[in-house]
Amino acid sequence: MSENKPTVTPKKNTLAILLCIVLVAAIVLAIVGFAGKNSAESQNKDLTAKIADFQTQISAATDKITASDATLTTAQTELEAAKTEAAKALQALQGEFDTYKATAEAALADLQKKYDTDTAAAATALKAAQDEATKTQATLTAKIDELTKTIATLSTPTPVPTATPKPTVTPTPKPTATPTVKPAA
Repeated sequence: MSENKPTVTPKKNTLAILLCIVLVAAIVLAIVGFAGKNSAESQNKDLTAKIADFQTQISAATDKITASDATLTTAQTELEAAKTEAAKALQALQGEFDTYKATAEAALADLQKKYDTDTAAAATALKAAQDEATKTQATLTAKIDELTKTIATLSTPTPVPTATPKPTVTPTPKPTATPTVKPAA
């Protein structure tokens, strides 16, 4: 039955023990706090120096980014200007090419027409020359046949006439010149 009976503990002892524990904890915290303060202050100084260094690096990086942005903006402006100039040059070249192409196509059409005309004229002239050559060949063949017949006729022996002596010519007398007398004046 001891379980049902509350045990009475003196309150003075418990309170004193609690106060001692709190006092010891306060002393330990004070010692740790003071010991940690030096460490915390040195860490604070180190961190402050690192923060200053990082701020310097950030400032330098910001300056570089600003300069890069300005360079990028300038480069983009120059690129756009170059694109515009290239587009204008391309358009001008395209116009020149189109003009040249149209001129070349017209010249080709003219040459083709002239070629066709010249070819037709040459074919007509060739046909006329062939017809003329055929006629000339027929004429020459007829003359060759005629000459062949003449040669055949001339090839038969004919009696050779005997030569008659030539009469000799007697010279005719020449009149002699008579002197003329000049009248006296």
